[in-house]
Amino acid sequence: MKRIFVFTDGSSRGNPGPGGFGAAILIDDFVFEIGGKEEEVTNNQMEMQALIAALSFLMRRETKGAEVTFYTDSSYLLLGIQSLTNWVKNNWQTKTKENVKNRDRWEKIFDLLEKVEKLNKIKWQKVSSHQGVILNERVDLIATSFALNRPMELFAGTFGDYKKIFPAGEEFDLTRTKKPMTKRSHKSAYSYVSMVNGKIMTHKTWIECEKRVRGQSGARFRKALDAADEKHIIEEWSHYRG
Repeated sequence: MKRIFVFTDGSSRGNPGPGGFGAAILIDDFVFEIGGKEEEVTNNQMEMQALIAALSFLMRRETKGAEVTFYTDSSYLLLGIQSLTNWVKNNWQTKTKENVKNRDRWEKIFDLLEKVEKLNKIKWQKVSSHQGVILNERVDLIATSFALNRPMELFAGTFGDYKKIFPAGEEFDLTRTKKPMTKRSHKSAYSYVSMVNGKIMTHKTWIECEKRVRGQSGARFRKALDAADEKHIIEEWSHYRG
């Protein structure tokens, strides 16, 4: 059976605010990236829009007889997918008789999923955000670039060429949800990198890093294992500068 891998993510700057969505779709030996933006949207709405865009792409490609695995770090999206059938039966009301939020987008997802599932087998995989899952990081980067109104160039081409855009030494197996390497949490820190309001800083201790990011909306932080890792994180995050 042919296997198709789909990674999706969404981002908003303000929640609600300017938003972006991103997806990476791997079919056979080809990769297709999708991205877009909307104004005054929430992060959850952009998570949904990323899935809508990916499903619409699969419909246009007329995929058939494939196992399609969707990867997302959005608990909201996965819980909604699990609730769709009941929402439809209950005329788009929750168990507590409240109207389902973002109904218009959920209706699109339901309609597209129904069509795609008639031709393919669909699986769902939860991944952890910002934990080194390479393609999850990639779609996050795409979504954020659109949310910041600085859309990055989207890729369409062979998987071999796609891997060339990642830093040397970055290996990934699409059947895994984590990079095939020793867990970062078990390694000693060379430094800590933080980003607050688009400004990137490095810290020698976790205490310094934690003090800077605590309570800051949208703040990012990551442990660097060595000087090269620190440089890679800074280069990667430079795309997020607003």
